[in-house]
Amino acid sequence: MENNTESEVENQIKNNMENNYENKIAYKLEDLKYVERIESAIGRIKEISRDNINAVYREYFLENANFILSSYEIRKKIENGEFDSLSLEELKAGQEALYASLLSENYKNSIYCPTHMEKFFGRKSGRLLSLLACEIRTVLPMIYRGRLYEYAAVLELFLEIYTLFLYDGEVDAKEIENIIYRHFYDYLDESVERSIAGAFIPDDNFIYDIIMNSDLNDIRYLFKFGDYISDEEIGSAYYLLSLTQDKIKYMADAFTDGFIRGFKIAGKDISEKKYVSIRYTFGFERLLREIIRNFEKTGIITVLQEKPYKLSDKSEVRDVGCSALDINKQYILDHKFDNVILMKKAYLDRKIELAGYAYEKFKEDIKLNAGPALIEVFGEEKFNPVYAPAAYSFTDKDIKLSLDYRQRISVLQSKYIKREETSFAIIAWPLPGIIKSSENALCNKDEITYKNIFDDIIRINTLDTDSYCRMQQILIDNLDKADFVRIKGRNKNKTDLCVNIYKIKDHRKESAFENCLADVNIPLGEVFTSPVLKGTDGILNVSEVYIGGIHFKNLIIKFKDGMVTDYSCSNFDEENLNGADSQKKLIENVLLKGYKSLPMGEFAIGTNTAAYAAAKKYGIFKALPILIAEKTGPHFALGDTCYSHEEDFLTYNPDGKLIAARDNEISILRKDDISKAYFNCHTDITVPYDEIGCLCAVDKNGNETLIIENGYFVLEDLDELNDMMRNLK
Repeated sequence: MENNTESEVENQIKNNMENNYENKIAYKLEDLKYVERIESAIGRIKEISRDNINAVYREYFLENANFILSSYEIRKKIENGEFDSLSLEELKAGQEALYASLLSENYKNSIYCPTHMEKFFGRKSGRLLSLLACEIRTVLPMIYRGRLYEYAAVLELFLEIYTLFLYDGEVDAKEIENIIYRHFYDYLDESVERSIAGAFIPDDNFIYDIIMNSDLNDIRYLFKFGDYISDEEIGSAYYLLSLTQDKIKYMADAFTDGFIRGFKIAGKDISEKKYVSIRYTFGFERLLREIIRNFEKTGIITVLQEKPYKLSDKSEVRDVGCSALDINKQYILDHKFDNVILMKKAYLDRKIELAGYAYEKFKEDIKLNAGPALIEVFGEEKFNPVYAPAAYSFTDKDIKLSLDYRQRISVLQSKYIKREETSFAIIAWPLPGIIKSSENALCNKDEITYKNIFDDIIRINTLDTDSYCRMQQILIDNLDKADFVRIKGRNKNKTDLCVNIYKIKDHRKESAFENCLADVNIPLGEVFTSPVLKGTDGILNVSEVYIGGIHFKNLIIKFKDGMVTDYSCSNFDEENLNGADSQKKLIENVLLKGYKSLPMGEFAIGTNTAAYAAAKKYGIFKALPILIAEKTGPHFALGDTCYSHEEDFLTYNPDGKLIAARDNEISILRKDDISKAYFNCHTDITVPYDEIGCLCAVDKNGNETLIIENGYFVLEDLDELNDMMRNLK
């Protein structure tokens, strides 16, 4: 072998690249080796159509190869500048070709559907090859982001498994799984560090550059993200372009002011912070640009945390970050538990170890991060989930490993992310498709427009804080006298709950409830507490609620001493033999986050009757995100309290009283063993006003103070809250 010098090797790589296509990018020196690996892999993949592979697998590997080569053409266009000159019609046509198999009308017969793959390759091999096909699709975000090392690794994984089938004909499923597992294990060092850095510090300006440097009047900018851009993202972007700059600024100010106010109200110092982590859905860039400018005026740099796309970075609970909407929710559900192949102790131990190194490496920057700022959207098309037997699922052993890992990573994070030093803010805006969600509207059909709904949500997100502060204080003054609160449903609602309330030691200085206004949790409108678990018993029922992308029907949850004991819903056909099991699985996956039981971590009363009235007016109540829905009636949270990890950091209501109900019987265990104190989840469930027969505070002598009756507030001086609801009639 010739002993070439380093410069000769570099020149050889450059020459090889130029022979493939005209390259207009000046690669970093460290990227040159990845370019060579990519070009070598692409060259081999181009030959697959001429190979004599087992006919059973030929179509599968050809489809993957064609996708890789089509993606490679995108890379060429990005690197030689041709991508920027494509018309909107060409961009749409290009993405339709790349994503056609994932669209709902085609998905059931695609290589990405485990049920379809099972028909040809059996369950074990079918679900593995379906998983592999999904991972191969990650080359798209890698190409747009210029992550050549990731790109090269995925191409080589595909070729390794393809070569196995080419020469062996039939391959044992376990052998495929071992190769995939080893691939993810070998690249853990990089993926863990990038994931942690990307959540807290601005180490990647990909999304930021698109938001701040694109011509937002040219809607083609959306296609630079590399996600599937639907009519919802395009419609959102066009609508924001139609708004005045004053209105955009008004919306942005409401959000950034709320974030900053959250620090002030909690007595935390934001002046020591340098970063804020933003998550949002593509299509709202004009608003994001103003939000970013607002933060930068205060000296805070934004971190645009991307939604994970690699299996090793994904969570079976929930993936968060900046992204487009999911292209197909059934596709997402079918692959929700693909990481079961990584649920091995050695893998999870290594991941924890590497996370420890990364947190230590970035600890000074993490300390400078003020917390997350979340912009949510709502109004997506309803999704009726189907649990496919062919898809991966967790066994009890896998669930135990997952919960143990989540608990360990939470304990690790608590060493570096101090909740008592950070805050957050969250707000939600409607999508154009919200008008399709309208059912039983109380207004004329011609009033149900995106503009009208959007304007009402702006109004709801910017309600007067002072008047609500006063009215909510009246609520708190009455609730603080309670030994327990009783909630009963009406009509078909079976709710019958007793919530045990923390006993205040000094009414002059303490309160059991927090007066929640428009700071961290926008819109305003609730008072909440951490219930005493013992003695919190009964049935929670809600006819319909939208949580985690799922529209739950007739949800019933039973409690004993504050813990969930049973649950059901009516989301599946009762004649389906697996209906009951599917109901349980849906609730466990979405609401209980993998647990069989959770405590009631919060009891609250929403006061935002303006939001309730608007939702009823337009017939969009079922489409409301829980962020808004929780303000439209009493609500109850499954999981940790609202003070998780900051119970010892004292906070006060606007009247100066200490908020005393910060712990429950589980969170207090942190003093002896933090691993037993938290579940790392908090899921709100709201019973709307019109399903409430009565809500009353009962004192230690059995005296009742009626607060809500037949859907209306009945306490003196709270009648103003009823005005919006009366106007509906």
